[in-house]
Amino acid sequence: TGLPPLSIARRDLKPSNIRIDGNGEPHVLDFGLAKFAFDSHAIDHRQSAIDNPPTLTGQFIGSLPWSSPEQAEGAHGKMDVRTDVYALGVVLYHMLTGRFPYPVIGNMHDVLDNILNVDPTPPSAIRRRIDNEVETIVLKCLQKDRDRRYQSAGELARDVRHYLAGEALE
Repeated sequence: TGLPPLSIARRDLKPSNIRIDGNGEPHVLDFGLAKFAFDSHAIDHRQSAIDNPPTLTGQFIGSLPWSSPEQAEGAHGKMDVRTDVYALGVVLYHMLTGRFPYPVIGNMHDVLDNILNVDPTPPSAIRRRIDNEVETIVLKCLQKDRDRRYQSAGELARDVRHYLAGEALE
């Protein structure tokens, strides 16, 4: 058809929407805010041929503590699988440190500003036993510029596999 590959942007990934089965396999639940998105490597900025659920420009979508900068600014046209990679980074950060990467409690304006502008505290500054490779993976997920994040969950998984195998990250 000439259209780039399609993927799904979840847009509300958080711990309560992830279940681990008896075999240790994760399953994502609740696709209420999901939308179709073209593969970010193949986007040519054409209007999507898929009829996505309507949202208003500037309307916040998602769960605030787990939200990406593009969600915080209400930029629905920028939300894609990298939005979910960011949320995975927040989940990983929280699992490793017991904290969020920046303050997420307070008035909504301040929290949105933190998501948009405050750099995450390095996880190793909170838990000294977190090594450089794990910190690199987490902080790459949490890049404010989505082009500097992992471009897909598959890329993130690749680096996690390399880390677990004792190999260099790509």
